[in-house]
This record gives sequence, structure tokens and C-alpha cells, in this order.
Amino acid sequence: MTQSKKKFEFPTAYTVIIIILILVQLLTFFIPAGNYTTLAYDKPKNEFIITNPEGKTSTASATKATLDKYGVKIALKKFTDGTIYKPVAIPNSYRRIKIKKPTFIEAVEQFLTSQVNGIAQSIDIIVFVLILGGCIGIVHANGAIDAGMASLSKKIEGKQTLLIVLVMALIAIGGTTFGLAEETMAFYPILIPVFLMAGYDTMTVVGTIFLGTSLGTMASTINPFSTVIASNAAGINFTSALPLILVMWLTCLIVGILYVTHYAEKVRKDPTKSIVYDQYEADRVKFLNLVTTDTKQVFTIRQKLTLLVFALGFIIMIWGVQQKGWYFTEISVVFLAVAYIFAPIAGLNEHKFIESFVKGTGERDPKAERRKLAIAYCERIRRKSPRPRVEGFCKIDYL
Repeated sequence: MTQSKKKFEFPTAYTVIIIILILVQLLTFFIPAGNYTTLAYDKPKNEFIITNPEGKTSTASATKATLDKYGVKIALKKFTDGTIYKPVAIPNSYRRIKIKKPTFIEAVEQFLTSQVNGIAQSIDIIVFVLILGGCIGIVHANGAIDAGMASLSKKIEGKQTLLIVLVMALIAIGGTTFGLAEETMAFYPILIPVFLMAGYDTMTVVGTIFLGTSLGTMASTINPFSTVIASNAAGINFTSALPLILVMWLTCLIVGILYVTHYAEKVRKDPTKSIVYDQYEADRVKFLNLVTTDTKQVFTIRQKLTLLVFALGFIIMIWGVQQKGWYFTEISVVFLAVAYIFAPIAGLNEHKFIESFVKGTGERDPKAERRKLAIAYCERIRRKSPRPRVEGFCKIDYL
């Protein structure tokens, strides 16, 4: 009896990150030690603190002339209003430094303790992601997103092009605001019959939904799972580049809509142009004969209120960060309040409500933990490594 070969399985995301961490740690033994001179703003004293590669500090007046002197192409206001609150590297100031090489025991100790300490320092981010994930879990359990999409599909039935435009735009909005991605799997059985009745094929549905989520998350504006956390790791306010990202989002969305619409209209006029024409008729028989009540569900007042409150949470978050200088603690409180408001309006019993919240945190948690593990550890490596130049390998801001 011959034993079959074991099929290779790609390791999980956790294993991949740990392998990267080990490689980064090993690189500290080989990459020449060096560092940049950094500049940081001291708000109480209204002055800049200059730290050279060896760690010695000096002060300079917080003026545009000082920034020009050191070649820092950042507006003075960005420092004084708190937009940039972490030290920034001064251009062309990198130089090698002599540092004692760590022993094997010291390297192992740093590898282990840096992960624990780094995650402990990111606890506010982790709590925020868990709370927001719980809110998303409640929204899904309430059926608000599915019912809203079904309601939209009914209202624009027969207006083929508008169907693609609105569906992709709404999904892209979800992607750019709260990282809507895997959750759109529930939309396929709802939208496929609608698109088929409009004369399109199943690939049009895939293009509309998948490109919508991809474009939305790629140009994330206030997505807490990427933009907010990455901006925090870089030491900048996540709203600082909001106008530019909005332009990018809108541009990508328009291109995506034009691309899908061009293909969809070509298929509607001549089904033989479909790239899945070999299963065109089979798809129509399968999905149009099995239209369930999912496409006929009612968009209730409770579901409308749930989506309204959820959207209001993001609006308050943006206002608080821009106008009040809120950080993760304050915006966590906002979405915790949203969760409490969901309790009486979502229409879920106590057991279902708690179960949905916990499930939502569980679905978001692995992704959040991977991100936090990588960012926290790289922050630790940048600060404590005997080879500071290894920071170039640690620019992990989206996982």
C-alpha cells in the first residue's frame, strides 16, 4: 500500500508574520547599525527637540526657519496643531553608529519581550477594533445591510446601468469607511437574480461587488482597520490626507464603474460576449428558478435606524478626531455607545444581541491581532534594535 504524498499547505497568517519577525531579528546582526537625526515638537515649551543618531538631544526654536534649515518639508502648523506628534527623520542625516552586538540570549529575550510589550502598548487599538467588530456583528445579525441592498435592488429594477453604479458605490463606501469586504459574500445570492433579470451575467455581479470592495478598501478614508491604525503607527493624524484620499477613491470608483458597465452592457446586448457564456443559460435556470424571499425582504424601520445610528458613529468619530483631538479611547467610547443604542432598536433578543456582538469581535479579532502583532513588534524593533536601520523592513501598516 503506497502512502500518498502530503499536500503542501500554505501557513496561516500568524505563522507568516512570526517568520518575518524572526528574519527581521536576524537582520539586526548583519545590517550595519545606523540611525537618522530626528526632530520632534515639544508643545509645552513650544520648541523642537533634535536627537542625533547617538541619542544626544538639543533644542531649536519652533519656527519655519528651523524646518528649512534641516530640510524638513512639512508645514509648521502640522507640528503645532498635533497632526504630527511623533519624531520625524531629518533628510540626509543618516549615519552609521557603533553599537555592541547583542548576544544570542539577549536577542532571544528581545524577540520574546518585545512582542508582549508591543501588544500591551497597543491595547487601546485592540479594544477599539473589538468594539467596532461587535457593532458590525450586530448590524449583520439585524439584517440591515442585506435588507437595504435588497430594497435598493427592487427600486432600481429595470434601470440596468444605475443598478451597477449604485451597488458599486455603496459597497465602495462601506469599504472606505469600515473595511467592508468579506461581509459582501451575503450579497451574491441577493444580487445575482436581480442582475440576471436585467440581462447581465454572473461575472457582472462579481465585478460589481469585488471591485467595489477592492476599490473602497484600497482608498480607505476613515477605515479604522487600515487607515486609522496605520496613521497611528506613522505618528500622524489619519484625517491629514483625507481630501487627497477622497479624490483617489472617487477616481478609482469612476474608473471601476466605467469598466464594469462597459463589459455589462456588451453582455446585455450580446450574451455571447460573456466570458462565462458556456454557463450563461445554466446560471439563469439555477438562480432565476431559485429566487428566494431574500430578494423580497422588507427593509424595516428598525433596520433603517440601525444603519443610521451606525453611520452617525462614524460621523461623530471624524468630528471628534478633527475638532477635539480624540484618540482611540474616545472613539472606542463612541462605538461602545453605538452598541448600547443598538440594544433597544436592533430588534434582537438579549441572547441573540450578545451572541452577535461576541461573534463580531471574533470575526474581526484575528485580523486585528495580526496587524497589532506586526505593528507593535516593528515599533519595538525600531526603538530597541541594536541595528536601527532595520526599521526599513518594518513598515507594516496594513495586514
